[in-house]
Amino acid sequence: MRADAALQLADRVLLYRHLAVNVARAKGLKASFLPLATEGGATPGFPVHLALWKDGRNLFHNDAGWSLTSAVARGCAGGLLAHLPALSALCAPTTNSYRRLVSGVSGPAGALLSTTDRKAACRIPARSTAPGARRVKFCVPDSTCNPYLAIAAIVMAALDGVEKMMEPPVDGEAPAPGGVPHCLESALDALGSDRAFLTAGEVFSPAILDAWTRERWASQVIPTRTKPHPAETAEDPKEA
Repeated sequence: MRADAALQLADRVLLYRHLAVNVARAKGLKASFLPLATEGGATPGFPVHLALWKDGRNLFHNDAGWSLTSAVARGCAGGLLAHLPALSALCAPTTNSYRRLVSGVSGPAGALLSTTDRKAACRIPARSTAPGARRVKFCVPDSTCNPYLAIAAIVMAALDGVEKMMEPPVDGEAPAPGGVPHCLESALDALGSDRAFLTAGEVFSPAILDAWTRERWASQVIPTRTKPHPAETAEDPKEA
């Protein structure tokens, strides 16, 4: 899926999902977009790549910068990491999302910008040194997200980081405190306390964010909180 404007990309995501579901159905299969569909299975994500171009030049590239990145690129990543807990509520919006994002175990849950660490929330793809290839890869989102809300939130966090020239921790440095929340409830709480970057320019309204939070609690958190997990009800072999 090639780079394009945010709205066009969100449209393509929905078209892709529609095609995948129907092609699978035609073959007697079922397409799943869950981050963890089966125990021990793969944990697919929905990474979003960002770059900023002006007059045919990639503003994320700098020959003298860390991993060939400019201050603008690092500011973008700094904004994403600074708002990581709140962003998670929109980019990883289901209880299943956090079965993929287990800090220190699996998934990109660390608040770090890296070229090699697969557990870093932000990465710089480093296979090519060409100026046009320099970009920031945000690895936290998964395919249960609403692409219109998630991509808009990612752009707003990146812009906030660029405007404030936030410097993210990089390879060899300690990750920023916090990281991805351990559960959807914590992410929704973070969205309640960190939303000024989203409401800037009236891109998001408080009413929309409040409605999203209520809906996530009603459709995701409460149904799973009020049911025992199979692991909790399994017979203890030591007592059998």
